[in-house]
Amino acid sequence: MSSVTQTITGTRHGPDYKPHKPLRQCIGSAAAGETCGRYLHEWVAERAGADEGEERAVSTGESAGGREMPRDDMTSLIQKIARQAGLTFRGPGSSGDGKGFAENVTQLRKLVSEIRAEDLKIRPRKSAQAPISVPHNPPVTYMHICETDGFSMGVFLLKGGSSIPLHDHPGMHGMLKVLYGKVRISGFDKMEAQPGGSHGALVRAVLRSTADYSDSSPPCLLSPLRDNLHQISAVDGPAAFLDILAPPYDPDDGRDCHYYKLAPSPSASSPEQSGDGGAEASGVREVWLLEIPQPDDFWCGGEPYPGPKVSA
Repeated sequence: MSSVTQTITGTRHGPDYKPHKPLRQCIGSAAAGETCGRYLHEWVAERAGADEGEERAVSTGESAGGREMPRDDMTSLIQKIARQAGLTFRGPGSSGDGKGFAENVTQLRKLVSEIRAEDLKIRPRKSAQAPISVPHNPPVTYMHICETDGFSMGVFLLKGGSSIPLHDHPGMHGMLKVLYGKVRISGFDKMEAQPGGSHGALVRAVLRSTADYSDSSPPCLLSPLRDNLHQISAVDGPAAFLDILAPPYDPDDGRDCHYYKLAPSPSASSPEQSGDGGAEASGVREVWLLEIPQPDDFWCGGEPYPGPKVSA
């Protein structure tokens, strides 16, 4: 696995600061495969010859290839989620639109729907927090849980009033479940791009959805073609969500993270089109997005994950 996905510590302008994509840097670590990869890959390999129907659902207590995990790990909901994610996303290019994949996603979504902040030993943060400052108090932090070739999993924590800017997930699936607080998610579908340099490319897109999610909401999903670009904002105070991406970001394999902002239409002929980046068409809002560098007011720090261990 590429070592480019490395956990950062929130140093935005200090000696360790690197002006790259903080989401991609936050998600994962150099030792990610050692965190949960060995067990997942061994378990999937041993199950490869099993009956297809049996393979799709993760059991709550059966052995894997004749070996049982320690009971505290075996009964942990986050461990069950990791196991199911390992079955659903076996590696880059493994996911698709087949019946087996759809059933695996349904099972994963069911498990993720049940996760709560207390299951991960995470306490909701208070609304009154120290102000955002460089480099010690970033607006967003990330708790790394595990990563394999097929998926990454962790928790994003947003301070009140902060946002994760509009960004994409090239060729990736995603599943997001709010643990506490409320977030507003705006999802976009990319339609086509026009050349504009390494930064400054115009992308034609549609605003597919804007909705608020809380800990009582079902998981929010994204796919390579639907809701693949999104912006996430904390609403009415701090918020946190579990985040699963498959496969993980990897620039060496064409999966870098790109940031965007709304832009006027290149052929705008009316205030409605030029003022807000798009116009209504066929029941959805068509927009133009401009690719931009990492916004100066956004960076992501790292903090320890306090929850149950996901066995390696």
